[in-house]
Amino acid sequence: MPACRWGFFHVVNNDYNKWEMYAIGGSMNPTIISQGNRFRAPDNVHAKEVTHRDHFHRKVWKHWRWRTVNDLFLNGLR
Repeated sequence: MPACRWGFFHVVNNDYNKWEMYAIGGSMNPTIISQGNRFRAPDNVHAKEVTHRDHFHRKVWKHWRWRTVNDLFLNGLR
């Protein structure tokens, strides 16, 4: 699974399933565009996180640029 630190990442047309912690991670203010990916969360209720903002409080990462375009999310938390 990608862990994006600095810079720009365009994650396109992947099938993410059975991850153990999260599907896409980020730290240090990355720009991430997720497009046309399918996310099928594992059955483990503690591992359904699709995006993970590493080591930062929400007031910091809420300004990061993460976007989803035509992604499909299956079997997540409701």
